[in-house]
Amino acid sequence: MSNISIQLKRLIRLASELKKNNYPTAISFAEKLRNEQKNGDHSLGCSSKTIQRDIEKLKFDFKAPIEYDNARKGYYLKHHGWNMPSIALGEDEMISILLGARVAETIFPNPLKSKIRLGTDILLAENNPDFLDTACMKSIVITSGLKSQINQNCFEVIFECWQKKLAVTIKYMSVERKTTTRTIEPHALLFNDGHWLTKAFCHKRKDFRMFALQRVKTANKTNKKFEQNNNMINRLKTDKVFDFKQIKDIQISCDKSIIYSLYENPLHPNQEIIENKNDFSIKIPNLSERDIIKWIFNKKGKAKIITPKSLKKEVLKEAIKIMEAHK
Repeated sequence: MSNISIQLKRLIRLASELKKNNYPTAISFAEKLRNEQKNGDHSLGCSSKTIQRDIEKLKFDFKAPIEYDNARKGYYLKHHGWNMPSIALGEDEMISILLGARVAETIFPNPLKSKIRLGTDILLAENNPDFLDTACMKSIVITSGLKSQINQNCFEVIFECWQKKLAVTIKYMSVERKTTTRTIEPHALLFNDGHWLTKAFCHKRKDFRMFALQRVKTANKTNKKFEQNNNMINRLKTDKVFDFKQIKDIQISCDKSIIYSLYENPLHPNQEIIENKNDFSIKIPNLSERDIIKWIFNKKGKAKIITPKSLKKEVLKEAIKIMEAHK
């Protein structure tokens, strides 16, 4: 069970927001919590007046050096040496942390994996949870993790440069097996389909590019600092993780036998499923051409593109290629 009150949970979240230099206001942070609550993330939704009282509590009761930045129009910590007082963790918090660490161990390569394991060992040693044993943790089975082999030193250097906002010089091998030297600014790290990637500004191309970390052969940090591009990062949080061609207003007719898979694994958060007597159709606001064609072939004839016609033609083209290859 959790022994942390709702207010203390809010204060912890608010302190975290300040430490991340997100410049929250009472209005913006209250809205963020309410949106998260709508998504079922927690039950911390409240009014902006409540958050304003929380800010005052952090300042006066917890001695947080909070100031208001007129230029950025938000609150910040005058110095980051301040920390929240130690909080005794309850069963819920301990289990949540350990589960997160268990998942992290499966997707991070060494030496970060070892550091995560050491961190959880220290946490267990300090809190001594009688309710949790080794057998319990071993019975959590995660079948999907890191699929590609990554040079451990390269990952550690790129991870550090991402943290410290430093450019890094890499030797990178393309899909065609050609190696080039690039200086990149790793603005974001992504874990997608079992692989680590970085969305980075490439000094050679003068633009943002996606780099697969398993293709990085050497990595050396530089002393060149860069400013994080928040607009690009916000795009990554939408449907535009990769620069694949996006298709809008997709409609698909499907066999009834696959309807439950679409409820359980939606193609898009805002998809619309329309059930008919003998079949059903699905409307998708937008999806990458690559992903939708891959999904159509995976359904083995049980899904048919209705609109747009251009997408229907692309599916037919790919089908002909497969047929020709198997003659």
